[in-house]
Amino acid sequence: MVNSLAECTMDEKRRKTDVNMLQALLENPVDSGIDLILRTNPKSIDFGFLQTLYLEELALTRESLLKAAKFFQKAIAPLESARGNSKLPATGAAYLAFLAEVLQAMARSADSQHLYSLLRNNLDKLDQNFAQLLRCWATLVFSGAKESERRRIAALIGNLSNKIGRFPLGSKANNLEIEIAGYETVAKVFTRKDFPQEWAMMQNNLGNAYSDRPKGDKAQNMEQAIACFENALQVRTPQQYPEQWATLQNNLGNAYSERLKGDPADNLEQAIACYQNALRVRTRETFGEEWASTQNNLGRAYSRRLRGDKAQNLELAVACYHNALQVYNRKLFPRRWATTQNNLANAYCEFQQGNRAENLEYAVTCYQRALQVRTREAFPLQWATTQRNLGRVFVDRIKGDPVENVEMALACYQNALQVYTRIKFPEAWASIQTYLGRIYSRRVKGEKAENMEMAIACYQNALLFCNRQKTPERWAMLCAYLGRAFCEHVKGEKNRNLKSAIACYQNAGEVYTRQAYPNRWAMLQIYLGRAYSQLTETENLSHMESAIGCYHSAAQVYSRETYPHRWAEILFYLGQAYRVRGELLRAYGVFTAAVDTVEFLRWEVGVDTVDLGDLTSTAKVKLTRTWAGIYKCLVQVCLELGASQPEYYAKALEYAERHKNRNLVELLVKCHLTPKAEIPAAVRSELESLQREIAGEQRHQEQGEPEPNTTLISEGDSQGLNSGSLLSNSDFMHLNQLWRQFDGLIAREVQRNDPFFSLAHKVEPIAFEQIRQLLPDANSAAVVWASLGEVLVAFVVVKNAQYPAVHLCSPENALAAESWA
Repeated sequence: MVNSLAECTMDEKRRKTDVNMLQALLENPVDSGIDLILRTNPKSIDFGFLQTLYLEELALTRESLLKAAKFFQKAIAPLESARGNSKLPATGAAYLAFLAEVLQAMARSADSQHLYSLLRNNLDKLDQNFAQLLRCWATLVFSGAKESERRRIAALIGNLSNKIGRFPLGSKANNLEIEIAGYETVAKVFTRKDFPQEWAMMQNNLGNAYSDRPKGDKAQNMEQAIACFENALQVRTPQQYPEQWATLQNNLGNAYSERLKGDPADNLEQAIACYQNALRVRTRETFGEEWASTQNNLGRAYSRRLRGDKAQNLELAVACYHNALQVYNRKLFPRRWATTQNNLANAYCEFQQGNRAENLEYAVTCYQRALQVRTREAFPLQWATTQRNLGRVFVDRIKGDPVENVEMALACYQNALQVYTRIKFPEAWASIQTYLGRIYSRRVKGEKAENMEMAIACYQNALLFCNRQKTPERWAMLCAYLGRAFCEHVKGEKNRNLKSAIACYQNAGEVYTRQAYPNRWAMLQIYLGRAYSQLTETENLSHMESAIGCYHSAAQVYSRETYPHRWAEILFYLGQAYRVRGELLRAYGVFTAAVDTVEFLRWEVGVDTVDLGDLTSTAKVKLTRTWAGIYKCLVQVCLELGASQPEYYAKALEYAERHKNRNLVELLVKCHLTPKAEIPAAVRSELESLQREIAGEQRHQEQGEPEPNTTLISEGDSQGLNSGSLLSNSDFMHLNQLWRQFDGLIAREVQRNDPFFSLAHKVEPIAFEQIRQLLPDANSAAVVWASLGEVLVAFVVVKNAQYPAVHLCSPENALAAESWA
């Protein structure tokens, strides 16, 4: 009792001493006040006076706080430095005074308004310096204060961190640094052992702060966040604290969704498991809003999932988003409603089930709904994100005018660039430049030369922020795109453009090696071959040799069975190269193999059957023209060989007829014909089943993977980007197997009863001898016309002639002859 009384007396004496020193400081000019204290009572300058100075005199004015701060800098901090204690950073007196004001505001009232007013008036001090000051100052105070004072001060700092984390003004990045500094300091006082609940709460808050932290290494920040959430889960178990446990599971799922370290597939599986755990507690009936939030997050995870069936994952994602929208309506939750609409649109963009055209239309509708809330004025960043995503859908859109869809996409990306500027968002700006380059490359409106110049400029802009060391795959992709743009560039000197293209392809090839990226390497070989073959310099033959070498390299990867389109394309270009070099027999052999491949494909539509409203129409038209070009080149080579070896005139006629037959078969295939003869019901059922499977696989091959520049931004509590690839290649092994089954079934069960049915599904070549036999007698002749573009060929077949006679004429002469006849 005596000791306690003595301690109280000593505390009272000490308080009087501290108050007297504080009064001397405040009533005198700052320097003279400091000198007076140091001269009269230097031993009393310790942590007790520090607490009086900062926390116990609540009536200090801003002017007096500045004096106190200067005193702290001049007198106390140097003394602590000499004693080997923590040293404060060299911040100005204004920061120290501001810290005192903030802590006093926290001590006076739990009302946030006064604190937020103080923060709003001092946004310039909410920076990294203040975060460092808070951390060092608290460490300095805690090391000498009593336990009760440590807890009181720690509670103030903890509440301050919570308020700063919710403060909407100033730099979000700086506010997070202050929040993290505060929580990490407080965790040294409120330990798991002594204060498990407070410690768990701080671990959760720290995890959220690290998840959102833009500063520092993002990968390490996410690891720190995961560690914090898992720490909190050691205390907050589902049995004792189900609601808090569910919140932690949701937050941990978000962290795993954005994790950069570890296996990406494993991370997403962990995220899905966490969200499913959270939904064990977060039901729609008891925690409707939280249930919707987790449904949205789970939808994002399923959309990005790498394991399992992609179509099924997207179905699950769509279901989750629809669940979330049962709670998130526009009136009560406008921002979350818009976010979920954006995410739902993303899922429909990638959805391969059902009607692709309708899925994309639904995506457009969802994005447009999101933009009803996400205006540029209210939510500029989210507005730009949705504009960016909407632009991507217009690129893929099947319905509507393809030309106008491209223009709409262009407008959306240009809108996004109003927010995603080069200075503030360099990565997003560079990404959009890539998309714009792709759009300008395919744009129909405007001058082609201007569009290609814009495409080149966009790719070059994107490369400014693409580092080969950091993102080699994206860098190589951009080099390849830039090379293609240079190849199509019509302005400037042609050879110079082609040499620029070759340099770009060679750069891309440094990353896209055959060992690491065989398909992309092979595509680059085709591009290189095309560029070499178009050079028009005197040493063209050496360039043609390089082109041939590139085509042979590509042929080492592609085969007729796995990639028939690419294989036929290689043979076409290789045949052209041999023809330019005068190697006609080699060209003939290559072109015949190309024709066999085209007929092996069978299901490709012809020009006359293309739906011009189809997204892939442009590509189909180009492909069909290539296939037609193969037949025409082969006929031309046969005619050139026929000048010295007339048997090739017969070959020319045969292949001209095969081209016509192929076009006819393409039309018949679209009619979905069935055998006319009576065949068993089981056979007919199997035939129809195979036809459906073939049609489904054809649609799958046409849709393929998303375009290489796909980057749809989905949102939950955090954002992520899906990266793309250079070019997609479809593997036709399964389709070929289905066709073989179809042909085998016709041969076994249908052919004997309906011998003509197979002709509607497969090109059956007609030989020159068969054509001759169709003539009734020696006095008859048949004239067969074939178009080679600028020239028409008339093949005159006589029954007794071993080879057809060939006459070449211009289209004008052919029309004159027709009118004369």
